[in-house]
Amino acid sequence: MTLDPAGLLYVSDSLNFRVQQFDAQFKPMAAFGKKGDMPGYFAQPKGLATDAAGNVYVVDGQFENVQVFDGQGRLLGHFGEEGAGPGQFWLPTAIFIDGHDRLWVADSYNRRVQVFDYKKAQEVSP
Repeated sequence: MTLDPAGLLYVSDSLNFRVQQFDAQFKPMAAFGKKGDMPGYFAQPKGLATDAAGNVYVVDGQFENVQVFDGQGRLLGHFGEEGAGPGQFWLPTAIFIDGHDRLWVADSYNRRVQVFDYKKAQEVSP
């Protein structure tokens, strides 16, 4: 589970293939995701994290990737694939986003932690 900057709680509901969102009083607000094998769906959602903008990052241990959603549960993108190289995962289980919005992903079967730094839209030049 993780808290976003607005204080909303997100919980990985792995056996129901979804992420649930709760308010500060723990009242259910929304849920997103369902079982499937396409982007936006989950097979084994595990770790969660939110960035400074309130985007939700979900590690999927079976898809070997990280999916990124906005606060309303709309898919923004995904990265990763099965393997042992940079940006590849073998049973990723957890994710943490630090104060500089760097992503730290626990890549368990590869016995490592991978760190990703991304450029915000205003930092990317054409």
